Amino acid sequence: MGLKLLSNVIRPCHGMIRFADLISTETQQQIYEDFPYEVYTDGSACDESGGIAAVLVKGNFILREISQRFIGPEVTNVRMEVMAVLVALREFKYPQMTIYSDYQLLSQGCELLRRHERVPDYYIQYKNADLWYELATEIVARPGVTVQWVEGHSGRPGNTLANRLALRQARGLEHYPTS
Repeated sequence: MGLKLLSNVIRPCHGMIRFADLISTETQQQIYEDFPYEVYTDGSACDESGGIAAVLVKGNFILREISQRFIGPEVTNVRMEVMAVLVALREFKYPQMTIYSDYQLLSQGCELLRRHERVPDYYIQYKNADLWYELATEIVARPGVTVQWVEGHSGRPGNTLANRLALRQARGLEHYPTS
């Protein structure tokens, strides 16, 4: 049967637009030159419903948020975590960026992918092999992109927001948190 995409939300951060009105074009350019692109990802699963989120950050500014909801018997927390990174890689095409995930096995797996340029057989969980092969294709093709582990629930704003968005999608909640 496969996973069914129920909702797909992509929104720019409106606060960034208002902030941009307050600073000069030169200052905006300096922010873009001085800070690397970072993406915080998270995945969540509740029964047969799952959510993923990716939050694009530059400096202290959130530039874009993506969250999606999936349903189906294949939904697992691990699958949602990997899918979140895949969505980030497909949506954010910057040559240099760091993707953060609170799923440590994922960051270790991406490092192995980069070193071996393939998915080591012993590393794949059988039911998620399809996603690991897709991830291998993306990671090997993008040498300037790294995936790093970030401790979950540690107070990093990008990680906290990604967690909230993924949970809301998994639970089927339509509205965004305001704080």
